[in-house]
Amino acid sequence: MAHTSQEFRSSRRLRDARKEKARDERLKSKSTAASDSPPRKRVKKGAASDKAQADTEAKQDEGVLSSPFTDLPLELLLEVLSHLDAPSLLQLARTTKLLRSLLLSRSSIKIWKRGYKYTKPAMPPPPSDMSIPRFVAFLEDEICDFCDESPDDGVLTVWSSRQRFCEGCADSIFCLIPDEYIRDFHVVKKIIRLCGYSYQPVDLLPSVVLQVYHGFYGREVVRYSRAAYDKLAKQFEHATAGKPKEYKKEWVAGWVENLRKSLRHVEAWESWDYEREERKEAERRITHRQRIDEIFRRLGDLGWADEIQKPAVSNQLRSHELVDKTKRLTDEEWASIRGPLLKLLQELRDKRLEQERQVVLRERYRTLKEVHEDHVHNKTLQERCLMPGAGELAGLKEVTDAIERTPVDQELTKANLQSIIRAVPKARWDAWNAERSAALVDMLKHAEAPPMHGQPATARDLQLATTVFTYGYGTHLTYPEVLGHRDGHWGTSQTSQVSIEKEWAAKDYKVLIDRQRIAAKVVTLAGLDPKTATAADVDARDVWFATTENVRASNHDLCAMTWRYAIMKCRPEDKIVTLPAKRVSQAQELRAKKKCGDGNPALYVDIPRGRKTSKK
Repeated sequence: MAHTSQEFRSSRRLRDARKEKARDERLKSKSTAASDSPPRKRVKKGAASDKAQADTEAKQDEGVLSSPFTDLPLELLLEVLSHLDAPSLLQLARTTKLLRSLLLSRSSIKIWKRGYKYTKPAMPPPPSDMSIPRFVAFLEDEICDFCDESPDDGVLTVWSSRQRFCEGCADSIFCLIPDEYIRDFHVVKKIIRLCGYSYQPVDLLPSVVLQVYHGFYGREVVRYSRAAYDKLAKQFEHATAGKPKEYKKEWVAGWVENLRKSLRHVEAWESWDYEREERKEAERRITHRQRIDEIFRRLGDLGWADEIQKPAVSNQLRSHELVDKTKRLTDEEWASIRGPLLKLLQELRDKRLEQERQVVLRERYRTLKEVHEDHVHNKTLQERCLMPGAGELAGLKEVTDAIERTPVDQELTKANLQSIIRAVPKARWDAWNAERSAALVDMLKHAEAPPMHGQPATARDLQLATTVFTYGYGTHLTYPEVLGHRDGHWGTSQTSQVSIEKEWAAKDYKVLIDRQRIAAKVVTLAGLDPKTATAADVDARDVWFATTENVRASNHDLCAMTWRYAIMKCRPEDKIVTLPAKRVSQAQELRAKKKCGDGNPALYVDIPRGRKTSKK
């Protein structure tokens, strides 16, 4: 095989390195033989550290120098190197001093050109002012040129100036100059003043266009290389100092032309970099998918195949930090993550089963509500007031056990719940109503508005028309309507997270003196004694009421109110009057046509009145 003179020089360097290695081994053997001699009494600290560093480097090179690869004859070594691509040559040159010296010598330029040519996928054309090894390092390395850090999220590559910056340095004006500031820099300002608007900053300096986001909105901004500006400023000041204006213009034109030549391959470099990132992203997706598939396969072999196929479990498992990685799964890693993943699957399965149970319970409680609606259908208002609501039915132990202890996979029908409710003896509900009435009587005894007759409250006082119970801030009720009141709010079951209708509780109600006064006013207007008149007595009178404010507003309908509605809706400052016989007849006729949603008579009606029209 024929060799060039450069290859023979490389051969001599390789032989010299091997001789140096042999000489070091001989010196090492001599030092071993003389190990019994006493050490020097004084050794400088700096010299000792330098010697230790040299010994470390020698040991690092020793292993490679004695490896089969570097012990190959030079012809075979060069032949092997000629079949490597450029990135592999770069990595090999960084292993030992010997290979670095060999691959970075001028004699290896053909090896680099051949490796650069045969690199797959093809690399972009190298710039004329940069060596191939240096350009390959620029393409392969992801190290910030300013802080020498290698961030995990990559670096920003400015191809026009062949620089790389991390995110923090890219925002620094010492690395990239924002477009809004570049015209304030001394040399740029001087050149624009000299040449007019023939040249813009983008013609003078390498630049990069970035997408900057503020919230959801993004905009394109231009940044200029600070290193390129410093170079321009230094050369411009040095080359044009004391020169005439025409010479300065020619110098600027030459600078611009050289910059254009250096940027002719930028588009090719950027296209290559984009395609490379696309390939890397595709490889990462494939690796990520293969990792997930392999983890799922191994979990399936352990008996979790059915569980991991469920969407809720599969999605959470895929997004877990131990699974969601772009890294091939090894047996060693699987041994370390197997236990945590099995624990996670157990937790996810328990959570899924509980969620499925809650869905079934919600459906069963909806069925219970339908059973209650069927139970009170076609009942009068008085009857419904004394019947349990859905909340009371849900509070029965028999119903709770049936709903929450029946297996999830077993159907609980409406007929099953109806049979359970019918089996509850009537005496149980009678006792329940007696307890509620007793609680209301006890409330009257301690209320701020006791019965108006001045005697201690008894059960008979519940029937008085002036006994009004208030729920919240705006709901006022007489007896027994207060027993049938349900606010429509839902609470939470004690044994599950399912919402159910609240049970009736006396503590939710109160007796207010201002509402008692309104009731007394209404009863008095009806011609009865507020101290003794019962609700049935006032109902028998069938007196209708209105407020004077509404009566005088003749351009609005007249709101005719029963005594119950007047007690519920009138304010303490309202003046209440009774309606004449004509209006009462109209109100009774309208009430006969109007029914509430529950089928009971309406508590108020709107009597139409003529509207006044304004004169044109």
